[in-house]
Amino acid sequence: MLYKINADGTGYQVLHTFINDPPTGDGTSPRGSLTLSGSTLYGCCPYGGVPYIQVGGTVFKINTDGSGYQVLYSFGGGTDNQCHPYPAPVVAGSTLYGTTSEKTGANTLGEIFALSTAGVPAGEHPQVLHEFAGKPDDGEQPYGSMTLVGSRLYGMTSTGGSYGISGGGSGYGVIFSINTDGSDYRVLHHFQGNPNDGSHPYGALTLVGSKLYGMTSQGGTANGVIFSINLDGSGYQVVFNFPGSTGGPWGSLTLVGSKLYGMTSGGGPGGASGVIFRINPDGTCFEILHGFMSAAGDGGAPKGDLAVVGSRLYGWTYGGGANDSGVFFSCQIPQSNPGIMLLD
Repeated sequence: MLYKINADGTGYQVLHTFINDPPTGDGTSPRGSLTLSGSTLYGCCPYGGVPYIQVGGTVFKINTDGSGYQVLYSFGGGTDNQCHPYPAPVVAGSTLYGTTSEKTGANTLGEIFALSTAGVPAGEHPQVLHEFAGKPDDGEQPYGSMTLVGSRLYGMTSTGGSYGISGGGSGYGVIFSINTDGSDYRVLHHFQGNPNDGSHPYGALTLVGSKLYGMTSQGGTANGVIFSINLDGSGYQVVFNFPGSTGGPWGSLTLVGSKLYGMTSGGGPGGASGVIFRINPDGTCFEILHGFMSAAGDGGAPKGDLAVVGSRLYGWTYGGGANDSGVFFSCQIPQSNPGIMLLD
């Protein structure tokens, strides 16, 4: 379902309930964030739509007051065999840009697509900007949103690429870029895996000055890495290796002032089930702001991104809480060192 809630935890309201069984044409099982443009929210469901319940997926929009819900496109119909659009689309003017993670049939690689914010006329399909060719020269299965810089889109795939494919491996993923008109697609980096590089990214890239920053869920010396790369693909650098006691981030970094904030899906001090952290862009001063203690009624296993409202961070966890179904939380952004730092 879609819902809204005030920053102080009051005013919880369900805006839309996804129902497609029996088939109604609606999407199901939304997994990603929403993109706000004006007073309209845009998002994706990896399943549901017309004509399939378990294969297709949808792109939708809804007003912030809950009115005007509309399915803009259902994947999997007619000659369109793309499916499973997981991440929130990028909005640029009257165009939405997004990705699918799979393709029905023999190939399960995904694509980059563009469609109008008004939807797609009956019998037509979104514009395909790129079909992922997969290992060894291209990526496959993107799960994070793309990042728009000027007229160019940047993103990552969770698998594919040149490394991690021996013995039938799926690959460690790539960083890519493409113009919004579909021209000049480039693979900027092939993730090489442990111990010198990360593998399997699931979030988006964050622009800091003229560099992009991101995280991988695995690889490095232990449980994933934070990296930076120039917009032209040069200067790739691992700036931080998550230690064995904390790691496995399934999300993106959020820039607040001069520091990057994020979450890991597991580990942390005192038997925590994930942490909120911050770090300087050069990889120094990694600090833990909060360790999720799901056994004590706190949330656990956070997956996704942090949002900033005033001086607080907001996010969600996948597990923990009173019903072990996750929690919505906020965390004060400290002005000084919170006193807990991982050094190894």
